[in-house]
Amino acid sequence: MTTEVIRKDLLLLLLYSPGSTGDVAEPIDGRTRLMKLLFLLQNDFPLEKLIGSNRIYNFQAYHYGPFAKDVYDDLEFLENVGLIKAVSRGDANSVDQNEEEKLVEDTTIGVDEEGTNLLFEEERYKLTDRGQQFVNEKLLPIVPEKLYSKVQELKSNFASIPLTSLLSYVYSTFPDFAKKSKLKHLIPTD
Repeated sequence: MTTEVIRKDLLLLLLYSPGSTGDVAEPIDGRTRLMKLLFLLQNDFPLEKLIGSNRIYNFQAYHYGPFAKDVYDDLEFLENVGLIKAVSRGDANSVDQNEEEKLVEDTTIGVDEEGTNLLFEEERYKLTDRGQQFVNEKLLPIVPEKLYSKVQELKSNFASIPLTSLLSYVYSTFPDFAKKSKLKHLIPTD
């Protein structure tokens, strides 16, 4: 049994925490939203001290703000071990579509055999029953109360607002991560 919080645990805590409805394990819609929540958490809480500076997400400015490929890797891992489930909600919005294209571009499989761009679906992420049990029994006992409170606060405040509102907040709070954005109308001007 692990006795320290690791990076993947942050995803589990976000998915376990109550959101705006107050329900435990409220799902989160879209990879972009999940990524921005992790970015905000990482910038609002001293995670470097808790999990180590070389083990946190390495966010970079990209077309829709902060992007870290490791978030996708961790989501895939947690899904493969049965702790989370991604349920398709149909075609991805343009923001999620672009983030998926960035991931594909980074892994050099950006187009299908006919040369057309790949289309991605928006996914709703939620904990499985096994994931909820893991968080309850293994993770919550070792998570600092201040960290869990911060996760709950972020999810409650940002998980269900319109994605453009979340992006506007991230851009205005962290303007260096908005420099490459394709959504110029959301970038605050001085």
